[in-house]
Amino acid sequence: MSEDDGVDGAFAALTRYRRAIRHPPPATANLPVVFNDFMNCLMGDPSTARLLPVVR
Repeated sequence: MSEDDGVDGAFAALTRYRRAIRHPPPATANLPVVFNDFMNCLMGDPSTARLLPVVR
């Protein structure tokens, strides 16, 4: 079975298609990167002590 078979292959094909047809508006070209990993990285406890290492 190749990686193009089954559900994973279908999702991969859909993702490739979606990325190919997407034309981002010019206004979004210079937007800053936003890090928002509140639950995964900080376990829902965004204290200053926990945020500073992530920000660096």
